[in-house]
Amino acid sequence: MSKGSPTISLRLPACEREALEQIAARQCKSLSDVTRAAVALYLERDTPPTDRPVPAAAVQAHRKLRRTPSRPARLAHLVAEIQTLLDEYTAWHDRLPEFAQESSMAELLNAVIDGLETASDALAGIAPPRGFGRD
Repeated sequence: MSKGSPTISLRLPACEREALEQIAARQCKSLSDVTRAAVALYLERDTPPTDRPVPAAAVQAHRKLRRTPSRPARLAHLVAEIQTLLDEYTAWHDRLPEFAQESSMAELLNAVIDGLETASDALAGIAPPRGFGRD
């Protein structure tokens, strides 16, 4: 590799990584300080991020960057989730065998379906303000 060329980041297989770790651990006179430092640097770069301790400041900075979805987006997600549940319960009710159509399970499923339809209609009718003069 010539000077100034980009380095390629590769993950070592476990057996080769262990061999490099053994070489780095040995205090061989045949290895120069530069070689030992290069092996240690390579092993450090090859370590998966989960093995390295993450400073608390970095974790807090990462948490600050994550944005919560907007209220209208959360409301739309809630409506979609209720609709998904409604579809699942309706499919469950439709798959009941004939002998179970009049059972207490069918009655409970009907009550759940009615409640989800009511909630879906109520939430779908909500028009939240857009704010900042865009109403």
